[in-house]
Amino acid sequence: MKGKETAPCLVLNSVSNLPRVISYLHENGIDSVRAFLDNDQAGRQTLKSLESAGISVEDMSRHYARYKDLNDYHVAQRTELKQVMPPPKRGLRR
Repeated sequence: MKGKETAPCLVLNSVSNLPRVISYLHENGIDSVRAFLDNDQAGRQTLKSLESAGISVEDMSRHYARYKDLNDYHVAQRTELKQVMPPPKRGLRR
């Protein structure tokens, strides 16, 4: 997940949008995606549904498997970074 990605992005927002997303992917000739889904039953079912629709899916949740979702992973990373970095110095005070 390191580096700058420049690929097009489509945000699902809710698994209830999955039928519309599958239609969009088929209509636009997109046959493979990287999925950043939640690590829960709904995320796993969404992954299976995409694959059943003929979409090749690279499951990116393996990168944040210890967390509920990608956002929780980023929050944890930021928290860890704050704990490691010392507070900024304010310079000399007189």
